[in-house]
Amino acid sequence: MHSQFFTYDAYKERYQLFYSDPDTEKPNMLAPAQFTEQLQLLKDSYQVYDDLVQMGRIQQASTYFYSVVNHLENQLAIADASDNLNIQVVDPESLT
Repeated sequence: MHSQFFTYDAYKERYQLFYSDPDTEKPNMLAPAQFTEQLQLLKDSYQVYDDLVQMGRIQQASTYFYSVVNHLENQLAIADASDNLNIQVVDPESLT
């Protein structure tokens, strides 16, 4: 995990880049305490996702990913945190 990626300053830079288009709907910028809380929720959510995958509950994991993890990534202006948290995202379509 790249430690600088998860700093509040890095978040502010990503937020400005991620939501630079004035026509893009964007969430409010998080305060430092909110950022820390949301980041921990994202890390915990990736663990839940990974646990579901390990249990073979791929469809449930996919639903969880798209309903919970994506929202948190958007809040944190992270395109794909799985690269930085060493979580493999499983495509349920590839398993059929």
